[in-house]
Amino acid sequence: MVWSSMSSALDVLKGNWLKVMGIVILCYVIRVLLGTSRSSWNITGDGFSMSPMVFATSENITAIIIGAFFNSILFFTVIDVLSKLKTKERKNLFSSFLYAFKNPSLLYKGFIIHAINAVLLFLTVILYIISFLFLLNVFMEGFSSESIVRFGGILLPSVVCLWVFLGLSQAMYLLYEDPKTSIFNCIRRSFRMMKGHRLSLIGLYIIFLFVHSVGLMALVVGLFVTISFYEVTRLEYFHGLKQKERQREWKKNFE
Repeated sequence: MVWSSMSSALDVLKGNWLKVMGIVILCYVIRVLLGTSRSSWNITGDGFSMSPMVFATSENITAIIIGAFFNSILFFTVIDVLSKLKTKERKNLFSSFLYAFKNPSLLYKGFIIHAINAVLLFLTVILYIISFLFLLNVFMEGFSSESIVRFGGILLPSVVCLWVFLGLSQAMYLLYEDPKTSIFNCIRRSFRMMKGHRLSLIGLYIIFLFVHSVGLMALVVGLFVTISFYEVTRLEYFHGLKQKERQREWKKNFE
């Protein structure tokens, strides 16, 4: 399903690259100005540097929760623009920015789910880094029953965080489509949709991690191209999951 989602994304992007890149860049600049972006830009006498993902500072988990409110609004903005491009519906950009405000319940529902997802991602990355460093230390000092048990104790929480994070991965898309749904129903349906698809979504993330690395080598413009491709692919992936969900429901009705 990953490759079909990427193929569908390319179809949506035909003739729309500039529009998609424009909204992605605009939302990214807003995140930077608000201080809610997981990236750092540095311009010094030695040149320019950029760190696309930053997880190391102790303030980040607080900043992630605070920034979740603004980031959820920007998420709905991007998804609204992309959805209208897919259906070829003409809509001005300003109305997309107002989507969450036209559905006021999204302001708190989106904040809660986005905050949970962001914290889970933060914890998952940190725990996997700790697990990797501990494993390197074990390789250097030698394996023992105690070290294996300790490694398992460190790895298990990271696996649980990743499992929950992937289960929640469709919740924001579901909220966009049905702002009136409750947070509980939204989360429950997201977990149901992701049943049997967690590995494919991990595969999608890994592929785009490589794609973003290539885009980063092409400087900032290349990175925004790959981010635009990623955003459309994730939306197409969600649509693919919805189609599979409908097929399962039809199959149950005919059984």
